[in-house]
Order: sequence, then structure tokens, then C-alpha cells
Amino acid sequence: MDAQVLLAREQLNEAEERSNQLVQSSRDAMAYIHEGMYLSTNNAYLELFGYPDAEALDGLPIMDMIDADSRNAFKTALRKVSENGKHTEEFGCVTADGERF
Repeated sequence: MDAQVLLAREQLNEAEERSNQLVQSSRDAMAYIHEGMYLSTNNAYLELFGYPDAEALDGLPIMDMIDADSRNAFKTALRKVSENGKHTEEFGCVTADGERF
């Protein structure tokens, strides 16, 4: 492997570690989601949604945690965030035991 590839991999690993530390250290509920699947969450997020630990989210798509009536608003919000970094849509969520908030 050439030096540039090794350097790029090292930089990617460092960026992933910094991202994970940011999520874990936040007091706000945060999750790192890629293509609709959870990569990491913090304790505040788990408490908000009523999950005992991060393993409980393994394989759970983010859309399963969005209230069925709010899914179109959530998709619109994701598009707007992707386009310009912000959105104004509000949407409901669902806890582990099915409670809406």
C-alpha cells in the first residue's frame, strides 16, 4: 500500500473517532446515522427514545422512530438539511414502547 493510502486511512480513522467523541460527550440527544441506520448514539438519545442501550438500535432504521403521520415532513426536513443545512419542518417521533412525542 502506498503512503498516501495509509495516510488517508489514518485521517479517516481520526475523523471517525472525533465524530464519535463529539456524539458521546454531548448533553443533547445525538445520533450519528448513515443511510438511515444508526452508527452511534449517546445516552441522552437513548433515554429520550426509551432504549436501554445502543445495541437495541442495531438494525433499526431511523424511519421506525418517526411517527407514521410525520414521515413525509421528516423526509422533507432531510432534503432541506442536505441542500442548505437547515429546515423548519416539525415531526413526531416514537419511543421504544410506542409512545408518540
